[in-house]
Amino acid sequence: MKSLVIGAGSIGKHHLQNLKTLGVQHLAVVENDVPRLRHVSQEMGIAYFSSVEDGLDWLPDFVIIATPTHLHCEQALEIVRRGIDVFIEKPLCHTSDCLFDLANEAEKRRVVSLVGCNMRFHPGPAKIKGLLQQRRLGKLLFARIHAGSYLPAWRPGTDYREHYAAKPETGGGCILDCVHEIDLARWYLGEVQDVFCLAGHFSSLEISTEDIAVLACHHSSGAISEIHLDYVQRRHFLDCVRNRRQTALPIPEAAAVMQVVFAAKESAQQGKLVSAMREVLA
Repeated sequence: MKSLVIGAGSIGKHHLQNLKTLGVQHLAVVENDVPRLRHVSQEMGIAYFSSVEDGLDWLPDFVIIATPTHLHCEQALEIVRRGIDVFIEKPLCHTSDCLFDLANEAEKRRVVSLVGCNMRFHPGPAKIKGLLQQRRLGKLLFARIHAGSYLPAWRPGTDYREHYAAKPETGGGCILDCVHEIDLARWYLGEVQDVFCLAGHFSSLEISTEDIAVLACHHSSGAISEIHLDYVQRRHFLDCVRNRRQTALPIPEAAAVMQVVFAAKESAQQGKLVSAMREVLA
């Protein structure tokens, strides 16, 4: 079996290594950064090409697209039109310009295709999906999904401001980047009929894309999902331990929250107004 990987960055290298481990004997890579191309091909002992067209002329059995997001749709369309099976790193595209052409062409050519939304393969979410299909959790009415990370920590030693995620023209922004969670909501709750989103650049990160987004989705099942996505969450607790700083919710403050909880339970039981302003610390 022959496989072509387009893109020799960190993700592309992972795919090449995984394919070798899985026993794919004939591998090749396409990369327009010549020094990187030569380094990866020599390191892994594989064939290499400087253009997608030359790589496809090598007649691979399937292709993996591991390039920046803004290149995905055009490259996938070229591959599918040749009737070649394709794996595409998420997200599928960064605009809707060729989206429908690509979907129709893939259907027409009957190619095997997969977009890499890995939540569908994680045992935790997959277990929940199974329980939902078996109707063992009852009717799902609402879901809240939260995903956040700190963009500058993604690739230590590199300037996050030059990363694809920092620029809209290369498919950056947390809405596109965190498509895993949007896919998960649709997988659990069904097709999305309507969506409302608040998003923008709210932090001090030096990027041109949105760094926080909140989506409210109405699904065909009647359920509602709320999806929070961001680029700004750090490893908060570890940073606080190392720097001896107070966390966002220390125990005394959490204890005050619990006083509200217990007052609410008491009010429900007794049917009267209950004060939540009780001393927590001696």
